[in-house]
Amino acid sequence: MVALLGEVQEQNNKAGSLKREFIGEILPEEAIFDAGLAVRLGVKSLPGADLSGANLTRADLTRAYLSGADLTGADLTRVNLYGAYLYGARRYLDDSEIPGWKVKNNILVKK
Repeated sequence: MVALLGEVQEQNNKAGSLKREFIGEILPEEAIFDAGLAVRLGVKSLPGADLSGANLTRADLTRAYLSGADLTGADLTRVNLYGAYLYGARRYLDDSEIPGWKVKNNILVKK
């Protein structure tokens, strides 16, 4: 976390200044309130996470622990779920398999 000093420039969701002061640190595992954001930050232990409707396009969830997670309606286009632990994870409204993947011993593997 930083404090921006002097003239501050903003563009879209970014801000900057010529002078800044570090005033603290928030670790990703302490600050995550949105599981979809956690995925983008590289968090791989998300048991019971609500990822329903999340945009997980191209996310790297290799060997992620997603036991009991809700993936209903999540965009799984080009997501890497190799070796993800999905025991009790809900994948679709009908709880069907994720296309191109199969669950073997509660681990997701390519078909």
